[in-house]
Amino acid sequence: MSNSLSKKTLIIAIGTGIQSLVTQIGVNLFLVRLFENQEIFGMYRQIWLVLNTALPIFLFGVHFSVYYYFPNLTEGAQRSFLLRCLGILAVSGVVLSLVMYLGADFMAALFSSPQLAELFKIVSLYPLFTVPAMLLFHFLIADDRALRATIYNTGVLLIQAIIIVTLVARGMDLEKVFFILVFFAGGRLCFALFEIRRISHGKWGGTPGVSLGSHLKYAIPMGMTAMVAMVGTRLDKFVISTFFDSSSYGLYSVGALEFPVIILFSAAAGTVMRPQISMLHNQEKGEAISQLCRSVFRKLSLVLVPMAVFLAVFARELLTLLYTSGYADASSFFRIFLILTVFRIALFEPVLASVGMTRTVFVGGLGFLFVDLVLNLIAVKVFGMLGPPMATVVATALLAVFYGEHTRRYLRKGWLEILPVKAFARIVALSGIAAVAVFPLKILGWPPFAILLLGGIVFSMVYLGTSWITKSITRDDAGVILEWFRR
Repeated sequence: MSNSLSKKTLIIAIGTGIQSLVTQIGVNLFLVRLFENQEIFGMYRQIWLVLNTALPIFLFGVHFSVYYYFPNLTEGAQRSFLLRCLGILAVSGVVLSLVMYLGADFMAALFSSPQLAELFKIVSLYPLFTVPAMLLFHFLIADDRALRATIYNTGVLLIQAIIIVTLVARGMDLEKVFFILVFFAGGRLCFALFEIRRISHGKWGGTPGVSLGSHLKYAIPMGMTAMVAMVGTRLDKFVISTFFDSSSYGLYSVGALEFPVIILFSAAAGTVMRPQISMLHNQEKGEAISQLCRSVFRKLSLVLVPMAVFLAVFARELLTLLYTSGYADASSFFRIFLILTVFRIALFEPVLASVGMTRTVFVGGLGFLFVDLVLNLIAVKVFGMLGPPMATVVATALLAVFYGEHTRRYLRKGWLEILPVKAFARIVALSGIAAVAVFPLKILGWPPFAILLLGGIVFSMVYLGTSWITKSITRDDAGVILEWFRR
């Protein structure tokens, strides 16, 4: 991974990390204590489950098309291209709002919670403004403005989080909270339109530089792929919501997530890789793509594997500290989801998408959705609430193999040539040694914060020390890590 790519990845990772920590942990840390009971918290989480699933789907691949086309557009065509994107997303936002409003009663019945119907009707206006506003972040990334994009997205979610916590703390019910969030979404759209007009070049009525047919031919398959992938990754939560009550979902939603700091590095690396690989593909530099992938995979392993192992050891202490002892049992779901870290390291999907193999990505996503659905429905009957996360891990593993095989064929390389298997195995072993060293701390009976703090120090020292001795961390790696910390 080049220094430039590493820096961009870090910038986006920091922003995404703040966003994830705020939306998945920070806000919920307050809300579990502010809401009257676990049922209300579960209802709140179910509303965001639907929103966070639907919003990326209804981008219809337009954001991916920005990554694919924008770097190669002339300045005169930029603004017209973005105007077309905004038009598509505006229509998409209207459609999603209508679907949510008309389907409010159905969703409430599906989740066995009649109170949700009115909430869904109120929040149905949120996508109307949010879907087109989401273009700004992706435009800024494609325009090589990673820092500006990160500040923008992080600022939006931080303000929204503050609004939610403040309103709930003042005793407002969920209906009023979501009603105010709709107005906030409108303000976000106004700002996004202003920034796109200010930064982009060209005339609104000019030529987009890409025919509508070519644009849609690329975007729609990617959008459909995003749809099946998004539904697939959240399918377990819909299954739990359907088979169990809101209170049970509240418990499940706390543990059934990928730790934000893990997913943020994976997502950030994938985001930065897309335009880079697209340019290398156009230059027919397959060997450079192969080297980039191997470098990214290894560097992600150095950070994410030990993090996942540490979290698996202290999952119960972490959830108790964050959400009180009432949510400690969610640690079982949390540990299962940590297995997904392995598949977040091997970023095959961004490679396939960036070289134009959108059909392959779509077929894989569709197959994943089908397999995940079947496995979830079987597993929930056999293993109860533990079944869906187990099914998700198995389905994700199969998808990773499918994408990896097609990536290998495109690069005309063997598996060992694109995956640093030996380095990965060494990192896993060193992380295991560190885990053994800190495990006895669990029997001390100390408060969760003290155990996590001491455990983190000891684990880091053992892992970094053994990694340096075995030369698993090179001087280049150390330089990148120091640069990350400095920034």
